[in-house]
Amino acid sequence: MKKQSKKRKPDWSSHGDSLLTAVVVMLIFIAFYFIIAFFLCLKRHVPYSQFLRELNILTLSPYVIAFALIAVAVFILWVIYKIRCHIIITKGICHKNAELIDYDTVRKIGDRSHYYSYKVKLPDGRIINTERYMFNNYSELILKRCTVYEYKGKYVCRDFR
Repeated sequence: MKKQSKKRKPDWSSHGDSLLTAVVVMLIFIAFYFIIAFFLCLKRHVPYSQFLRELNILTLSPYVIAFALIAVAVFILWVIYKIRCHIIITKGICHKNAELIDYDTVRKIGDRSHYYSYKVKLPDGRIINTERYMFNNYSELILKRCTVYEYKGKYVCRDFR
């Protein structure tokens, strides 16, 4: 008898959540740079003190400095996004069972990927657009409902079902 496999839970990663992935990828590239530089120093029998002097910010490659600055900037944007979401969820009004009406393709990324924004009808009749999400999971939802938090005209949608 075959084991029943669980249905894959929809991935609701928003554009703001994906910023952390970009930071991790940039830091991995920087780590590769330092690992390669370390092994080159070992291969050429350069003393460790010389290698540590090469790590000085004034002698680093401009590309490494640019990658590090971009990674820090994207990380700051991600932290701001998470703080904003936390403030909206803790101080905002909760609208449970808001109805998902439809979805729009907001922005195309490359040839195969899109960002999707969903139209949500709040219990009081207003229609809002959600933030941008990476995948279209609209067809996988059974109830087509979500929980919306509202604070000072800003909205955060969670618990899609």
